Amino acid sequence: MGWLFNSRWKTKQDVLDEWKTDVENAGYAVRMSGAWAYVEKDETPADLIYVLVRKDGGEWGYKDQSVTVGPYCYTAPLWMVFKVYPVFKNNEFFLGWLNKYPKKAKVLLRDRQNIKNHAAVSN
Repeated sequence: MGWLFNSRWKTKQDVLDEWKTDVENAGYAVRMSGAWAYVEKDETPADLIYVLVRKDGGEWGYKDQSVTVGPYCYTAPLWMVFKVYPVFKNNEFFLGWLNKYPKKAKVLLRDRQNIKNHAAVSN
């Protein structure tokens, strides 16, 4: 997807607020942390998105990128990555992104612990 600009946006926060409202109006729940958005549908993780925002020629704009397409930003809050990992752990593009994520070891350790705990409960 390309960039979307609009002259009515006066600040970076205006862009992020409208992006969030648009996604919520489409039926999703959104929790933001800076430009990172954790998105749920019916209380199920749906996506982790980085909303790139910039000002060009006097107008603000954005380009949103899911971690499943590999944004070149690796600052997602750990809690958000924990939430989407079970959904995307077999997605090659997400795994490429995760390989560069500075807290990757914590994500993988938590996954291993969840598997062990699940196995113990099943026995």
